Amino acid sequence: MTKINYNFNHHPFQTLVDDVMNSSISDLFGNAVTTREPFANISETEDTFVIEVLSPGLEKSDFSVTVEEDKLFINVNKAKEDQATNAKIIKQEWSFDKWTRKFNLGNKADLSKVEAKYELGILSVTIAKLKTNTYKNTIEIK
Repeated sequence: MTKINYNFNHHPFQTLVDDVMNSSISDLFGNAVTTREPFANISETEDTFVIEVLSPGLEKSDFSVTVEEDKLFINVNKAKEDQATNAKIIKQEWSFDKWTRKFNLGNKADLSKVEAKYELGILSVTIAKLKTNTYKNTIEIK
């Protein structure tokens, strides 16, 4: 078996710049190029959809969760904390201070029943499914 090493945190172009120029892409173009939105897991149970977003280092108050039509928006706009006056950032490869994720919910979600909680660096949004008519009855033919 061949072992393949892959770094999920680096975009191939970023790695190319790092290798060729011995400098990171964020050093050349700033953090706007390398900052990405956080990863999300989406799962489904019989009654709900659950979206979990990896969001370390944030507070509940940093999040805004809204539903518009059939879309769920998760926004973060965290005020940057002042660095110590003698600290200088040499390299910054990640920052989740400001981002937006959009999820299309479709017509199976009950948009009036959405709950969110933030715990241990993970934002979990639970969306109830619309109840479908599962009534079954045998009709007597007269």
